[in-house]
Amino acid sequence: MASEAYTGRPSVHRRPGSLGTGLLVLVALALAGMWAALYLRLEPAGLWPGSGGLRLLNEFFHSALRPAYAFEGPLSTAHRFGVPGQALQAAGMTVVFAAAALSLAIVGGFGLGLLASSAWWDGDGRRGRIGPAVTLVARNLMTLMRSIHEL
Repeated sequence: MASEAYTGRPSVHRRPGSLGTGLLVLVALALAGMWAALYLRLEPAGLWPGSGGLRLLNEFFHSALRPAYAFEGPLSTAHRFGVPGQALQAAGMTVVFAAAALSLAIVGGFGLGLLASSAWWDGDGRRGRIGPAVTLVARNLMTLMRSIHEL
């Protein structure tokens, strides 16, 4: 612009996202936090846990450093190797389900891939309008299955 002369250093207030804008946001957040603390009548002493909280913290870290190897709980079944044995059993079931899902995906993917391709009907006058319709349905079904985890 002709009205702005070059001064040799950039202005921090003219560019969006600049240092001045960030500083303004930080000051606004700090003021909002102070207002909230005053409104809620918070005291710094309330940030330190009491004796019950410290006891619970101690119990938590004690249990984290010394885990139980005997399965405990209402659904416990007598397992010969305790928690590690149940973890291995659950991992084995995960592998079984993964193999079954992969097998179904390979078979279904091959079939749908063939139907979604135009190679099986392209150039063949006998299939008429059914070929493009089947291809469209197969492609939409594959798109739906591929994106279902994002819904």
